[in-house]
Amino acid sequence: MIKPKFSEDQIVPASVASKTLGTVRRKAKQAPQFISENNKIESVILDYHQYEDLIVRLHKLEDDLFYQEVLRRIEDADSGKTKPIPLKDSMSKKEYEAYQKMDPDDIPDSELFED
Repeated sequence: MIKPKFSEDQIVPASVASKTLGTVRRKAKQAPQFISENNKIESVILDYHQYEDLIVRLHKLEDDLFYQEVLRRIEDADSGKTKPIPLKDSMSKKEYEAYQKMDPDDIPDSELFED
């Protein structure tokens, strides 16, 4: 795992951070601030836009990994490496019956596709 790199001026003892939260928040707009307790980093204060960017990127990476795995499994099945499992066999009888009763037109296209 690659650990984040930061400078000493980004480390703030918890006791100082609690007394100077406004200053710590202002500094966090420029660079993350690492809150320490007993010489160990315990928390990080980020600018909201940095946090939002991290979350968006994380979700995109998770989606990308999911679709890569799906494609790998399809390729394995197509090449004969693995045997496909019928949908019916991957669900309980109750789940499969509910699936068969579903009307695909009940879900509007706007919920199926991103803009």
